[in-house]
Amino acid sequence: MRYLVGLMCAVALTVLGCGESVCAAACGDGGLIVNLRPAVEVAYDVELDLDGVPGGFTCERSEVAGWAPTNQTGSAEAVSMCDGYDFTVADTPDAAQISIRTEDGRLEGSLSVTPAYAPAGPQCTWPCPLGAVVTVQVAEPEGEVFRCTEQGIRDAIADGGGRHTFDCDGPTTVVTAAEIGIDTDVILDGEGRLKVDGNLEHSVFSVAGEAVAELRGFIITRGTPGILSRGRLTLRDITVSGNRGDARGGISSVGTLILENTTVSGNVATGNEDADVVGGVYGSGPTTLTNSTISGNSATGEHAVDGLFHIRDELTLTNSTLADVLYTVGPGTVTSTATIYADECFEEWPYDEVMWVSGGYNIGCSDMFEDPSDLGAVRADDLALGLLQDNGGPTQTHALGAGSVAIDVIPAEDCVDADDEPLTTDQRGEPRPGGTMCDVGAFEVQP
Repeated sequence: MRYLVGLMCAVALTVLGCGESVCAAACGDGGLIVNLRPAVEVAYDVELDLDGVPGGFTCERSEVAGWAPTNQTGSAEAVSMCDGYDFTVADTPDAAQISIRTEDGRLEGSLSVTPAYAPAGPQCTWPCPLGAVVTVQVAEPEGEVFRCTEQGIRDAIADGGGRHTFDCDGPTTVVTAAEIGIDTDVILDGEGRLKVDGNLEHSVFSVAGEAVAELRGFIITRGTPGILSRGRLTLRDITVSGNRGDARGGISSVGTLILENTTVSGNVATGNEDADVVGGVYGSGPTTLTNSTISGNSATGEHAVDGLFHIRDELTLTNSTLADVLYTVGPGTVTSTATIYADECFEEWPYDEVMWVSGGYNIGCSDMFEDPSDLGAVRADDLALGLLQDNGGPTQTHALGAGSVAIDVIPAEDCVDADDEPLTTDQRGEPRPGGTMCDVGAFEVQP
């Protein structure tokens, strides 16, 4: 995120129902910052009533995960600007910004920020000179603490919003009596202590088509499969392991799937000759992996893929490690940066329906990526990929052994995520870069 340090004045605002909130601003020459605590996904309409300001204005939205910077200009007579810029907290829990600048460097009028989910009532408005910059910042959402039980998880989902946590007294396994369905916009955080077990009788979690859900800090195991999703699902610091299904083992998604700092391993899928059988991750929709690992999954059947099977959409991989097969079906696009492919990559005929785009510094998939910084087929000894194990952090990873060709490959200025924002940690949360240059894959060697 780009922060306008020194160009903002202090404001404290919590918007959970804007008509009931106290709007307070200390406006001076520096501008205004508005802090918002939203639900999982919120659209903000930003309106500026200009009073005698000559010239035009520019509305600049800073980079947000999944979106490029956007500028919008208009005349001084315009009343509404930046209308419909959506900030999705599930994508970027840290912050998002709108900056408003006028040609003469000043704003005279009132700024109004209205969350789309707010009940009917007065808007939060600041009628004062605002200086040259107005920033709308989306803060980490707050939630409640629920019981560390199956019912507690269901209650948190029913409540919606979040980030909801659970009162687990140390590591806890919850064996579920039935699949846990997510049909609300919600953030659930197991904080690394909560294992949810499907008892090999049902899937652990399912996400409805209209839901926007984020799971953090869970181990998801013994589901059939682990996760079924038709909605928008983000997994952060998650382990999906030990699940077993007839056609899908770990994750089956036909919506939007985002994996960050997540490991999918040790899942099994079996099937018949008419099914695509996928052990690790099946994605039919926009799928993004960052600092994540897919390893040690298995599948049996005529159309079997042990690792990641992606079909007819965009697949984006950044600093991830795939020790299993990647198989793609077009039409679609695979965009890969700084990712290790320790096994093979395939695309289904006709081959020209999948576009392979390299962001550089990939290892493996030698027939797919053609950037000069990419390294094609390498011997296992040269890659020196360690066993999948606890190397620190919330999830298991593959360490890079001494002399690995994946160590110290990427210039520090190129250590970025899919949105060109600095990627400052590896999957474990360790600093990236560990030295002067970054490593390829999900693991960063530390000095």
